[in-house]
Amino acid sequence: MGPQRQPFFSHPSGRTSRLSSCCPLCSFIGVAIFVSVLQYRVHQRSGGKLAPCGVRRAVVTGGGAPGGASGPGQLQQEVRTQRDYHAVQEQAALVQQPAETSGTTRTPPAAASSTSAAGGALDHKRCELGEQTLWDPFRGAPGEGGGSSSGAAGGTVLGRPLAARSLLPEFLQVYGRRPGGQNAGGGGIFHHFALWVIVKALKPTHVIESGCHTGVGSWVLRQAAGADAHFTCVSPEQPSTYVDKMGPEKSKYFTGANFKDFTKIDWTGWPKETTLLFFDDHQACVRRVEEAQDRGFRHLVFDDNYVPGHGDNMSLKRICQKDMYPALRFPMVFSDNFNRKKRPLSDEEFGTYEKVFAEKLRVYAEFPPVWAGPNRFKLSDEVWKQISLPPLLSENEIPPTLDATARRKEAERYTHIVYAELKPKPTSSGDATAVVAAPPASPPLQRNEEVAETEKVRALNQVATEVKEVPHLQVVVLTQKRVKSLQRLLTSLSAGVYPPTGAKIDVEVRVDGVASGEMRQVFQDFAWPPTTSSSTIQGVKKLVELPEGGKGLAQAWFQAWRAPLRDDYGEQEASRHRAIILEDDVELSPLWYCWLLLAWQHYGSRTDLAGISLERQLFVNKMSKAGRSGLNAAYRAGKPFLYKQLGSIGFSPHPLVWKRFLQWIQAVDVTTVDLAIPGLMSTSWWKVLNRKQLWTHHFVYFCYHSKTPLFTLYYAAASSGAGATSTTSEKARTMAAHWREKGAHYAASLGRDHPLVNRAEFWLFPPLLQQLDWDTTTVNAQDFPAQNVAGTGEGGAAPGSGFSSQQSEEAPAQVLRLGTQYGGWKFEGSALSESSVIYSVGLGEDISWDLGMLEKYRCQVFGFDPTPRAAQHVEKQEQAGKMQVGGSRLRFKFTPEGLSGKDGTSTFVLPANPAHVSMSEASNDSRNVNAEKKTLTVPVATLQTWLARNGHEKVDILKLDIEGSEYALLEQWALVDYATKPFPATQLLVEFHHRYLGTQGLARHQKVLKLLEQRGFKVFYNDNNQEIGFIQHKL
Repeated sequence: MGPQRQPFFSHPSGRTSRLSSCCPLCSFIGVAIFVSVLQYRVHQRSGGKLAPCGVRRAVVTGGGAPGGASGPGQLQQEVRTQRDYHAVQEQAALVQQPAETSGTTRTPPAAASSTSAAGGALDHKRCELGEQTLWDPFRGAPGEGGGSSSGAAGGTVLGRPLAARSLLPEFLQVYGRRPGGQNAGGGGIFHHFALWVIVKALKPTHVIESGCHTGVGSWVLRQAAGADAHFTCVSPEQPSTYVDKMGPEKSKYFTGANFKDFTKIDWTGWPKETTLLFFDDHQACVRRVEEAQDRGFRHLVFDDNYVPGHGDNMSLKRICQKDMYPALRFPMVFSDNFNRKKRPLSDEEFGTYEKVFAEKLRVYAEFPPVWAGPNRFKLSDEVWKQISLPPLLSENEIPPTLDATARRKEAERYTHIVYAELKPKPTSSGDATAVVAAPPASPPLQRNEEVAETEKVRALNQVATEVKEVPHLQVVVLTQKRVKSLQRLLTSLSAGVYPPTGAKIDVEVRVDGVASGEMRQVFQDFAWPPTTSSSTIQGVKKLVELPEGGKGLAQAWFQAWRAPLRDDYGEQEASRHRAIILEDDVELSPLWYCWLLLAWQHYGSRTDLAGISLERQLFVNKMSKAGRSGLNAAYRAGKPFLYKQLGSIGFSPHPLVWKRFLQWIQAVDVTTVDLAIPGLMSTSWWKVLNRKQLWTHHFVYFCYHSKTPLFTLYYAAASSGAGATSTTSEKARTMAAHWREKGAHYAASLGRDHPLVNRAEFWLFPPLLQQLDWDTTTVNAQDFPAQNVAGTGEGGAAPGSGFSSQQSEEAPAQVLRLGTQYGGWKFEGSALSESSVIYSVGLGEDISWDLGMLEKYRCQVFGFDPTPRAAQHVEKQEQAGKMQVGGSRLRFKFTPEGLSGKDGTSTFVLPANPAHVSMSEASNDSRNVNAEKKTLTVPVATLQTWLARNGHEKVDILKLDIEGSEYALLEQWALVDYATKPFPATQLLVEFHHRYLGTQGLARHQKVLKLLEQRGFKVFYNDNNQEIGFIQHKL
């Protein structure tokens, strides 16, 4: 048995130091040392400037003996450095690589012994941010004092490491007095202690906090910086808990009505070298880094340093670990203007930002968590350990008296708070200020992309041999203001290889707004048909201006090609007419037309074809351990393949699928239609981004819900060819390159994504095609004979589209959602009107959905709920005027009755939690098993009684939220009451509660779903099998 552990902190009186009783961490007396990697000192001869530690990427953890020893030889230290986390292909595991070593890298003796004893703790990957040399975080940089840990004269060493043991007792005593006494928002002990250490180390004369929230973080900064420091708070809202009151000479607030963003404040004359910027404003870090360096600031802290794929802003860590783990590569969002503006980010744009940080950052220092615990992102422990640093305290060092709830909540607040030191602002135009250069408009082809005459002949011969009928092709170009981009695209069109005779190609340039004089000139100079071509092309060019403009990219796509909506547009017209839609920052291979013509010839009659894309698709919409392996294998196979994910770069839609899609778009309100698809990452884009610019998820949703599975066809080459290199291989080329220019999708121009195809000798069009699911796993390889796809999409059911599956069997006409996040519901709205009747059973204390239906459709809503508090809530809404619109009363009728299988009364169990409102009739509801059951007898009636009482034969929507009683009712209706006659509701909206009904709950749930299917109901939405919408097709 080891020696008894002594109290870690103690008062002079001998009493153990504790947080105040209002703090949830009042028992925090564990043994730990948090040794910061931020090793600073005030240069004795630098006018008081804060000196950088020179650490490129390092985090130090460890413990030591009581007494706060400051020398590295007395500390048990573990130095960990991080590089890019790379995926190990299908296994999605991390490969350990030894940390780089060089003649200039020094490891403290204590650290070396500690890591060797641990079995190689230095084998951790580094992040390529900041300086390229790994400097010793404990001693001076190479050549600056020979690594002495003592403060030598002349300011040539970095100084001694800060032992957190010497700071933690003081911090905990002070922290126990924080305003509010709790950490409900605005950070927690992990981050506040990190702030304390940073400020104590840097000793800034000025502190600027952007994003103050409650103000508790402001209070911590003030306590650490001292009364002499100048504090500035920048926040759109006034802090709710603490406002610094040191007077106008020591504190300044740009908050509330006086809010100005950090970039709008004049910082002229500010002591930039001794100022610490603390960003907790959820802004994209690339923007903040550039803005800070441009204004001369050097020292930054980012509170929300989110892991890849999570959080609401683009963090340093996201860029550091952008390729670390396929299963975590969710859509990235660039947020700006305090989250008022958002747009998606691609992996390629991340790569550009990595370059930005490599040029601007000197130090990236991430603080570890204090103890291990659950994370807010619901990642597994294994994944969390791979992307996080080891905690300061091990499990056996955490006092057993520490409140488990507080411990969990504090761990969930941790978001890898990071300190970043910037390099000085470049003083010359030739320095690193030009981070991203605009792509050149010409020439459109690189030298290694020129198409040899032999390749042109090869492509034309294949077209002449295999294409029986040349369709009339409509080339639609979408543009707004990017003149150079448009010029490059039109130039690539002119440079195309076209058959000598028979080609029928029209080019229509559609401008979202009014074309500028320069754009008109570019269009005028664009010769179509091209005069330099040996082909005789039949076609015209047309410039279409949309003077109203500003409708966004989504509407531009929906309006791009409307020909399929003609009444006479059927299968014959589809075989004779095709289209390709191009955004202006696309560049085409000279061989694009020949390959597209051949692809339509071979696969145009497939019933599973949504369209053909000319892009090289690398996006995986549904992540799994397979990562991108399915796509990689498909490209290696060297044959065209089918993939459920849409490719919008150079997209040629199947005319009849496009017709059905446009008909559906016309029937829905694209601004309110609910397009959520469980498990697909594009859902995240659709939820948070500007929907005026996002059309692709609408098409994804349409294809996902199609009864016939739909795929997009992609180009792949059969071989690299003789003499090809890994960078110019046909396998890495694309028929349509995306220049990813600044606009709706990108904040900065990134340049072209892939080189263009310039060879035709490897084109194969086999009848058997590989089909990839949303996660790139193989669905099957199937040879589809020519079939009619002009109908409603009848065909085999999509894989996994069983009745109880989370996906619907066909695309609903108009799925909408009304109401609050808690009380809202989804419904199918295409057939609703003023004459519609809705029965809403189970209201609780939120009738926002009912009010929304009343206001939107002016229909009749009958609400039923026997709960006394529900009746009081309805009365309050009435008194508040919520039932009135424009002086007219909305048609809402409330009846304080419950729905049952019999008329009379029934005994309900009141909720065990008095804060809850809903009662339950289910005797085996697990929410009430261990509670003292209080009951209430209430009036109930059958559905038949309600219909007869109100004079209705049927209703348009029956909404049920009846706390577990739904199963008995649905079984009785399906097997008895309506077993031989139509069910009197077109739609059923049901909240299911099988999770509260014990071990038999799920089996009963599946039984009820099957009964509803047999009665002619189809699922049109399914939210995790808890809220399900059904629509009846057989009345």
